[in-house]
Amino acid sequence: MPTLSHHLCLATVLGALGAAPCAQAQVQERSVNLYGYFDLEYEIGNASEARKRGTFDLHHFNVLTSIVLDEHFRVLGEIEWEHGVDLSADGGVGEVKLERAWLEYRHADALKVRAGKFLVPFGIYNLVHDATPTFLGTYLPSSVYGKHPNPLCGSQRLFAKFGTGLQVLGSAHSGPWSLDYAAFLSNGQGANAYEQDDNGDKAWGGRAILGLPLGQSELGASYYTEQNGAAAHTRQRALGLDARLRLDALDIHGEVLFADQETLDVAGEPSGASETMTGSYLQAGYTLADRLTPFARVQRYVPADSQAEHHVIGGLNLALTSRVYLKAEGHVVRFDDPLQNGYEMFVS
Repeated sequence: MPTLSHHLCLATVLGALGAAPCAQAQVQERSVNLYGYFDLEYEIGNASEARKRGTFDLHHFNVLTSIVLDEHFRVLGEIEWEHGVDLSADGGVGEVKLERAWLEYRHADALKVRAGKFLVPFGIYNLVHDATPTFLGTYLPSSVYGKHPNPLCGSQRLFAKFGTGLQVLGSAHSGPWSLDYAAFLSNGQGANAYEQDDNGDKAWGGRAILGLPLGQSELGASYYTEQNGAAAHTRQRALGLDARLRLDALDIHGEVLFADQETLDVAGEPSGASETMTGSYLQAGYTLADRLTPFARVQRYVPADSQAEHHVIGGLNLALTSRVYLKAEGHVVRFDDPLQNGYEMFVS
């Protein structure tokens, strides 16, 4: 039976009226790679009456296209259809997003430059923030990657998830040691951060990862700062430190985030003073027979008023195949603030 590659080869040859041999067509075919991920979630809990009913969520269907132009240049784009998108004329649900779109120039492994919209290099998970097949649980640690109150009493992440601008990155190796780095300059958060910055003070920061000669272990540090156009142009800073120990079937990792947010004065203007909040978590997992991975995570978020949120998760990740996963986990959430009720939930 003809394979897909045979059809692509034949189509390319016919398109060239037979002028290009099949081998050349296959080289052109390999310059375009299509991949992505899909997930369906089920959640039930007692945080609210609506949560008690339980719900399915067609959370992600993401398609990525990587186009290698030549030995130096490539383009990557990612489109996301989120929450079962239906944009019919009588009403719309879900979201369609251009998650990433950038052009990369590669001088060498140690020096690459990207221009466009990218995921901000921060922490262990922001570069794979929505790609649930790449991590054990269903949800990332909210203490670091979740939304938290800002000076306008809104809610957003303590560092931007996306940036539009320039990025310099690369990696180097020396024996069992390695170093990966990424630095960026981008528009800050605001009403239209992917087209127009709300002020002249750009967001900037970066991440460095030191690979250690102990299994696949590593140490990382991340930094982000901007004047936040979505929060009255207040100064926002975030410093993240992380560590990961991977030895055969054992994976232990954790992060701590230190964030400063500028406050507002009585006139609603940036005050020059700031409040500090911290987020942290520790997670451990152990894979049995290359398929079943039980895991546990404890996380803690401490806002400026020191009324902490505590979160404990225990779960299982089952690899049905090398690319299909079934997850199930229980969450217990408690608050120091007596006015906030704790809750439990089950997610799969």
